Amino acid sequence: MRSNFMVNWCRWGVLLCVLSLGGCGEDPQQLFETAQFEEQQGNHPHAVQLYEQIIQMDADSEWAKQARERITELKK
Repeated sequence: MRSNFMVNWCRWGVLLCVLSLGGCGEDPQQLFETAQFEEQQGNHPHAVQLYEQIIQMDADSEWAKQARERITELKK
């Protein structure tokens, strides 16, 4: 039980670090990493929202391509 508590604390710490870098995730790479974190936490609706934001920012980028792939997987 205590180890789960520590794991959750570490996960939240990572999320806070990711969000604090580069203007709270305005960079497509930062958003992608945050979306991946949300996936790992089981928060798929928020992950999809972040992936969609990446696509809106730059639809032709490699990050957008990967975001589309992740959305497809999450909607299966």
